[in-house]
Amino acid sequence: MKSKFFIILLLLLAISAFQLPTKIKADRVTANISFDSEQGSFTPDHINANQGDTVIINFSIPTNDTYCCGIQISGANGEFDTGTISKGTSQQVTFTANSAFIFTAYWQGIRTVKATGSVDVITPTHSAAYVTPPVQQPGLNQTVPSVVPTETSIGPSVPEGLYVQIIGPTQIDVSWLTAKGATSYEVYRDDKLISTVSTLFFNDSNLTADTTYTYKVKAKYSDLTSDFSMPITGKTLENSKTGTMFIDLTQNYVSIDKIVYPYGQVPDINRGSDFNIFGRTEANANVTITVNSNSDVYNIVANNDGNWNIKIDASKFDIGDHAFQVSVASQNTARFSQQNPFHFKVILENPNSYLVSQIRNNWTLIALIIIVAIAFLIFLKKRKPETVKTS
Repeated sequence: MKSKFFIILLLLLAISAFQLPTKIKADRVTANISFDSEQGSFTPDHINANQGDTVIINFSIPTNDTYCCGIQISGANGEFDTGTISKGTSQQVTFTANSAFIFTAYWQGIRTVKATGSVDVITPTHSAAYVTPPVQQPGLNQTVPSVVPTETSIGPSVPEGLYVQIIGPTQIDVSWLTAKGATSYEVYRDDKLISTVSTLFFNDSNLTADTTYTYKVKAKYSDLTSDFSMPITGKTLENSKTGTMFIDLTQNYVSIDKIVYPYGQVPDINRGSDFNIFGRTEANANVTITVNSNSDVYNIVANNDGNWNIKIDASKFDIGDHAFQVSVASQNTARFSQQNPFHFKVILENPNSYLVSQIRNNWTLIALIIIVAIAFLIFLKKRKPETVKTS
């Protein structure tokens, strides 16, 4: 009788133990992530971890990265900030995985956003049924258990702090604060979904002048979305309205032989270098670059997002000091010039390249000199006296 009682008791304990929630043991997850300015991407661009895991990421920047002055990477919720990572170096960050978030790479100094990645955190529910065998994650050297929940997971929090900036008659920029647990955001204009982004901003262009628009944002994680944020409205400028010209300082940079520098950090360059100036201002604005040293003027119209790029003919530069100045205007604003010109120096490192550039720039004159020389030689040959034979 006692033996039967103990057997029944053991069976009940076994059944109760099987029904208890399975707790996932905290683990250590490591990943090596490289960043490429030219492609604007992380490789890999996301990692997976369980809630409570210790995550170690080693961010590396290649020696041939296109940006001159270092990369800065930070977690959207303040999980980490690498500070400046120079070309050819790496930086390791360590944090505890509490909730999913995005991380962003900036060009240090001008805060140009170049890439975003994500950390996806698996949050176990109170009635998780079982743990599947470990699954190897791409780019990781550690296996991460995956959870099969029997209840619906809780989605990301609602975005807050919506802010609009009126750029002109056809553009409004919308930004917001990080929502906990979000890896992307859905942007709605007048209750219609217009874009899904992984950043904390959206530039809405091709709008109608003198029109009011209402924006709302939802946070998104996998198939889960939050409720709508509080709405915010913005009204585009009238076509005839005079306003302040918008200049995006995070997009002011130059490219010298495919290496990028901020306006104020242009290095000494060689005559004939591949020289491009980039910027962003009001959509469809008229942009003028003036090279002060030789009075060359370059004009271009910004695109619908306000971005523009002007190629400078550096073969015209003399050796010495130079400067360029940017001015912009549109139908709604008077011409606005950036206050101080940006200085740089042209040096001569290769005499052969200088000679080639001189020939290229003066080929008409050189061809004329050659033709005259040939004609003169022919003339001399015809005038050559005959030899007198003596007996």
